[in-house]
Amino acid sequence: MNAIAWNCRGVGSARTVRVLKEMIKSHKPDLLFLSETLEDSNKVASLAPKISFVNFYSVDKQGRGGGLAIFRSNKLNYSVFYASNNHIDVQIHESSDKKGKHGHLYNVLEGFRSVAEDSSLIEVELTGGEYTWEKSKGTSSWVRERLDRCFANDSWWSKFPLCTLTVFYVAVSDHDPIKLDMLNTFISKKNFRFRFENTWLKEPNFYSEISNYWQHLPAMHLLPKLVEISKYMAQWGREVFHKFRDKIMRQKKIIDDLKDREDDDGVQMYFEEKDKFHELLIHEETYWQQRVKKFWLKEGDTNSKFFHKATSSRKKLNHIGNLKTEMGWWCQITKD
Repeated sequence: MNAIAWNCRGVGSARTVRVLKEMIKSHKPDLLFLSETLEDSNKVASLAPKISFVNFYSVDKQGRGGGLAIFRSNKLNYSVFYASNNHIDVQIHESSDKKGKHGHLYNVLEGFRSVAEDSSLIEVELTGGEYTWEKSKGTSSWVRERLDRCFANDSWWSKFPLCTLTVFYVAVSDHDPIKLDMLNTFISKKNFRFRFENTWLKEPNFYSEISNYWQHLPAMHLLPKLVEISKYMAQWGREVFHKFRDKIMRQKKIIDDLKDREDDDGVQMYFEEKDKFHELLIHEETYWQQRVKKFWLKEGDTNSKFFHKATSSRKKLNHIGNLKTEMGWWCQITKD
């Protein structure tokens, strides 16, 4: 389990919410504690889904100050014993994928978790039971554990978004088999279609780059010229905007290098780089808003996991994996 505590001095601004979301995305805390929220419970309730937490407990502000909030991930449970204007007393009941004697060494678990996170692997949820292995059933040494797992990267999830993993019992081994079902969710690639991204307009050199390319195109009719400029804009957009995480991490490194400087130039650069950091968060937010076609949301609203999941959900909804005939037979749709 990892936890983050922060005296945030208010959670009412879009700027603070963006920083919170970036912090959670980078550090993936199981528990988040905020002090000086300067808000009541209803405001904290509206904040929770924006930062990808559903479970929370809060203490209202007093006058113009105070306010506490604690958020937890789904894999943690806690009991609140007592709370005041100055503290929240909780007991954490951490979930476990092992039941019985002899727990795992912490450094081994942390090493495995780090490798999975560094490789951008996401575990496929197991159904049919909590454990895949057991030993000494019915004795005082009875141990049950989830040893067998399945992980997948983004490429896999894009092709098989509806995959499931199921464990089922067999009588001849202490390990139960696990079944991966991809549910015939092959998603075919379509021809690329040009889409203008609103977030391009936030890049200072966008107009000069596109104008310069347009002026240097050879003499041709308007339509092929528009095709050429659209291809250039698409390529330019991929290179400039698609790797938000890398840009955000580099910008955070620049800020970290400047935060301890006390000279006038260093302080000035620190504030300038912080502004660039917030601009990056706004660009990322705008990009996902347009990608998911939620135009009813104003710029500056949440960039929670809702946008990313909604984008993937559109791909699922737009795909037909099987068709049912009038005779009641199911026909699978495959590649030509």
